[in-house]
Amino acid sequence: MIEIGERTFPSIADMRQYVFDILNNAPVDKPLEEMDAKVLQELFLCHPEAEKKMEGQQIQDVKVGKHPQAGARAFCIIRDDGTEETFSIKKCISAWTREKGLENAGQEKPITQKEPSPQPTQQRGAPGILNQLQRVITLYNQLGKEIEQLKNALVDASK
Repeated sequence: MIEIGERTFPSIADMRQYVFDILNNAPVDKPLEEMDAKVLQELFLCHPEAEKKMEGQQIQDVKVGKHPQAGARAFCIIRDDGTEETFSIKKCISAWTREKGLENAGQEKPITQKEPSPQPTQQRGAPGILNQLQRVITLYNQLGKEIEQLKNALVDASK
């Protein structure tokens, strides 16, 4: 059993799923419910740069916001002075599991598949991977914008 922020989860995978469900479904720019915020605060405090991100202040709240550069949904702490700072939940979960000695708990063996042969136009090695990653990031950002537009259209249509 995994206990964090007054919640108990059967496994790390369940805890991760819970956190990412919050990230993907909570309203943007609204403080999280108290129980959810406690889980996120405990995870945030494990972030490798938590103290730097807090800038000597206390955490007033946690919310889902938009990452300033990527535009994607991201968790944010709200400091006592009202300023905000986004943080990587993946870094927090990794650090938290290391701190608790659970880094290998509940992980399944990876499924090995035959790697598909690259297309003739596909680059191999680091440049090819970087190009693919950039395409994925671009598509992800476009999708986020389209989802936001659809939400706004639905709100407008319901008026």
